Amino acid sequence: MKRIKFLLMAMCLSAFLLSSSIANSQDDAKSVMVETIYIMPVKGKEKEFETAVKLHNDTFHSTAPHQAGMNLILTGPDTGWYVWYMGPTTFTDLDSRPVGAHDGDWTAKIDPLVKKYGMTEYWKYEAESSLTPDGVADFKYSTMWVIDVESGSWDKMKGLLAKVNTVNAKKAGETMRVYSSGFNAGDGRDVVIIWDFNKWAELDEDNDFVKRYNAMNGADSFEAFLKEWRSVVKGNKEAVWLDVYKE
Repeated sequence: MKRIKFLLMAMCLSAFLLSSSIANSQDDAKSVMVETIYIMPVKGKEKEFETAVKLHNDTFHSTAPHQAGMNLILTGPDTGWYVWYMGPTTFTDLDSRPVGAHDGDWTAKIDPLVKKYGMTEYWKYEAESSLTPDGVADFKYSTMWVIDVESGSWDKMKGLLAKVNTVNAKKAGETMRVYSSGFNAGDGRDVVIIWDFNKWAELDEDNDFVKRYNAMNGADSFEAFLKEWRSVVKGNKEAVWLDVYKE
């Protein structure tokens, strides 16, 4: 599966791509979102921690809208951190999240295995900017791009993502999920773009996105795309995440 992510990685390195605040407007008051919490387990207790969290999730987070899972960050400065997530859900659903026995279970069985807790974030799913065709299975790995967007450039960013999806929609198996920050923390974590894959070998596959883009939009049209991308994106942090419960 040839994927755009590898081309954009090179683009970032060569052009110092990709912050400030971003205005996120949603037509639906109950926007679909995901809650994420960074957790560092006690060294040497990682597998015990994974098992305890899975049992907790199976008990209290097995059904919508409070279903939960967990990822492990494999690359980058946050390597070794786990990310517990709940969703897809809505902010309204947070008011009815599990409590009582739920909290007691976490305190008794998981807290002793935790060295420290990191940041909690809320990410709104951008359906119009995402490409998630029917029939696409769950994936084991994800390449995560956390992007710092120029202030006032969210509409331009959505336009660029639409161009990417128009090209990739013509190719079977391509996916791209996009989320925007639910709260502006001023840290450049404005948008996250996610590309999924199942095997590391996929990262060695050739990429023909430029060829397909130019074929659809005209010779050398990708250069114009790059120019606009550079004007919209101030910074980009990339990492690979593992779903720890996928075989």
